[in-house]
Amino acid sequence: MLALVLDLCQYLWKTSVWAVWARAREKALQGGDPLKVVDDLEVGGAPDWFNRPTWTIFTLKMVALVAAYVVIAIDLADRIKLS
Repeated sequence: MLALVLDLCQYLWKTSVWAVWARAREKALQGGDPLKVVDDLEVGGAPDWFNRPTWTIFTLKMVALVAAYVVIAIDLADRIKLS
């Protein structure tokens, strides 16, 4: 369950931060002319701090997932012994 919650947090963070940043950057490049087309390459890459929370949440999610599989494996091994 924890891995699913962390997965949702990761997607929500990355999607919202990137959407807000990319739109603000696009508007700045348009210079007040909403008809001006801005190329994706002009928008460029985001600052490093955008990805730090994403990688932190991803790492926590992987730890939770591995822990869940260990618990499942232990439980499965106990059930096989009881049979």
